[in-house]
Amino acid sequence: MGFASLVLYLGLLGAKAYLSLRAAAQAPHGTVDHATLTVLQPILSGDPALGQTLQHNLHVAPPWANFLWLIDETDAVARQLAQTLMEATDCAVQVILCPAVPPRVNPKAFKLEYALTQVKTPYLAVLDDDTQLEPDTLGIGLFRLQEGELFTGLPYYLKGTTGWSELTAHFVNNNSILTYLPLLNFFSPLSLNGMFYLIRTETLRSMGGFTPILYDLCDDYALAKLVKQHGGRIIQGITPVALQTSVADAKSYGTLMHRWFVFAQTLVFDQPLPIQALLLLFLGLPPLLLWLGLLSLFIPYLGALCLLGVLLIRHGTIRYLHHKIFARSVDFSFGMSLISELLQPFHLVHALVDHRIRWRNRLIQVEKNGTFSYQEP
Repeated sequence: MGFASLVLYLGLLGAKAYLSLRAAAQAPHGTVDHATLTVLQPILSGDPALGQTLQHNLHVAPPWANFLWLIDETDAVARQLAQTLMEATDCAVQVILCPAVPPRVNPKAFKLEYALTQVKTPYLAVLDDDTQLEPDTLGIGLFRLQEGELFTGLPYYLKGTTGWSELTAHFVNNNSILTYLPLLNFFSPLSLNGMFYLIRTETLRSMGGFTPILYDLCDDYALAKLVKQHGGRIIQGITPVALQTSVADAKSYGTLMHRWFVFAQTLVFDQPLPIQALLLLFLGLPPLLLWLGLLSLFIPYLGALCLLGVLLIRHGTIRYLHHKIFARSVDFSFGMSLISELLQPFHLVHALVDHRIRWRNRLIQVEKNGTFSYQEP
């Protein structure tokens, strides 16, 4: 069983790598040198890298982009940080202080809807506060936006400052390309990457803005469904978008991974059975095959050599995809990458048995349809 599992694992990895490269090769290349665009950025203090990330974006953004920083009225730390950064830049930055979020409303969607009336430009981007732009990110996104109604980037994580941050980074760097790109060969994107996306302001307003998704916790998936319900097309780009999130300890890591897997579960169970089966084959099965492949270690010498060979091919394949598609060296170590993949079945089981997540220091019950309720004050 161990050898058969390793062979099947390699087969799936090879198929996904081929499909990823095929999808990437079909992506048009180009950029827009000038436009008028507003970057909506919900900001919450707490991450040590926040100031560095915000400053980076101000430094690399083109002069035709202006920023709206959406900060809670009660977040004095974020307000002070914003003031300091604004005094040190020539970029067009405006702070919008947002009132308390009403009960059962998604905090991010609430901030975005609250600020939407202040957007005067024909295009807008939504950018998470842990996400870094590059000088050509917005220009490439606007070029690709000509093909559809919403453009979204492809995430990767920068090197973490702690071991748990590294483990988080490797989860994303293991899976980003091999999750989003192969599926484009079969159907349009099921969701979008909420850390960065672009849309025409008028298109968003014609769909009701963010109001229709205020009560959905998985705002990325809810917005994707909203775009499709209005006949829109989502463009999954290959533009790399860097993230850096500080994960302090094992508890923080477990909380973050549990939230991600609960969100992913909501998306998967909302699909028709054929798509669910494909998602299980491409995303759910490989880590289980890797665990079964460990059984080959019970065969002395030959089993260990076969397992090592498969793991080396795995590492080389993913690293090659990083260089080919991201066109850069991405934080990726042999050990961390392997540990991250082997942990995935445990995160999956946890998400299946417990639909409660902790977000913004609140315990939240997530329903199968993506709505939610707070379990404690």
